Amino acid sequence: MNEKFYKNKNAVITGAASGIGRALALELARMGTNLVISDINLERLENVKEEAEAYKVKVLSKKCDVTKKSDVKNLRDITLSNMQDVHFLFSNAGIAAGGHIESFSNEIWRNVINVNIWGMINLVNAFIPKMVEQGFGHVIVTGSIAGIIEGRIQA
Repeated sequence: MNEKFYKNKNAVITGAASGIGRALALELARMGTNLVISDINLERLENVKEEAEAYKVKVLSKKCDVTKKSDVKNLRDITLSNMQDVHFLFSNAGIAAGGHIESFSNEIWRNVINVNIWGMINLVNAFIPKMVEQGFGHVIVTGSIAGIIEGRIQA
């Protein structure tokens, strides 16, 4: 990643308490990016916030369930009240269902689809109007290698 491109910019990251989201938050903070990080796991999110703040950037953390429009709207409102612009929106929250596909209940499918698809849609719908208004912004939808390479007993 080009450090100059991210320095003194603002980024929103969902799913920031662990995995790709955590690594992304810490790398962006290292490069001088101000952050609004969110996740459903507030305890781990606060740990990431503390780590990111060591890079002397502004870091806000907010518990957010991306499947709930009210949570996403609240995340947007907090972001916009604390940061003038949104340069980067990282839709990173996601879940996986392991096991044999024939054992997946409708509830498991519903949960995966709600987080991985509707969560991204909710996030984009909440932040795009601001990006259009400001005339710039980047939306990045992250994934993992698990979406490309199949594993034993994984859907």
